[in-house]
Amino acid sequence: MTIQHLSIFLYWLLLLPIFAVPAMWLFFIISINSFRELAMRSVEFAIQWRTVELWQLYLLCVLAAVPSMLIVWGLLRLRQTFFAFKQQSIFKISNAVNVKHFALMLILAPIIQFFIRPLSSILLSVNHPAGQKVLSISFNSYDIFTFLIGLVFWLIAKILIEANALSEENKAFV
Repeated sequence: MTIQHLSIFLYWLLLLPIFAVPAMWLFFIISINSFRELAMRSVEFAIQWRTVELWQLYLLCVLAAVPSMLIVWGLLRLRQTFFAFKQQSIFKISNAVNVKHFALMLILAPIIQFFIRPLSSILLSVNHPAGQKVLSISFNSYDIFTFLIGLVFWLIAKILIEANALSEENKAFV
């Protein structure tokens, strides 16, 4: 499979998460009780759910959406690179910048998620009686892998920048 064919495939494939992720968060904002049910099943710390008010759920929903929406923004930038590759524009600096933005989002998302988790535990337990409030700090393997993949893409962007410099240098000698 050529670079152009694979780029076309990935260009179109990325539309799936680009549309699905915001649609999911929009659904949760509209149907906050669905979000409550999901949160009740997935929250790993002790929360007295009867004390959680609607404003807390909406704020938690918005906070929880931030890391995945950052990655969606990064995917939009990566999609631009695949479009350029499709047009046989491989060693352009704009491609490197787009890959760098994607990498940055992959690096930032788990870092931000690390701060959102404790904030979420505080937010959900704000109405608990004194002595029963919760502060939960965690970091999981998904965050580590996402961060590492972001670093790999950062390196790829740096390689593309070097390739662009070599390409420009070769054009100057010809």
